[in-house]
Amino acid sequence: MPLTRNRWTYYFRHTLSIPAGPAVLDAKLRFKRDDGAVIYVNGVEVGRSNMPTGTVLDSTKASSGLGSSKANSIQELVIPASLLTVGENVIAVEVHQYTAGSTSDLLWDAQLEITR
Repeated sequence: MPLTRNRWTYYFRHTLSIPAGPAVLDAKLRFKRDDGAVIYVNGVEVGRSNMPTGTVLDSTKASSGLGSSKANSIQELVIPASLLTVGENVIAVEVHQYTAGSTSDLLWDAQLEITR
């Protein structure tokens, strides 16, 4: 996806397939973001990082700008196992900037760990 200047928000989606087998017992998403993020699993918001409370729009700014050390620190979010189903699942993320058009430091990186 090309980055467009003067935008506050960028959207990412990833589809993953969970094969049949034992039930999902635990799921953790480890991630880095710059500046803020709202995370959804199968359409349900599961967490926010450096974002204000309340309704989030595409024009909502992150709560603060992050320096590279804070942006590169690994955050962890527990995802309710009940939200993950056998078959196709979608993780969607909104990454919000603190300054519009600040694409030089846009960051989203994540790893999902599932325990069965």
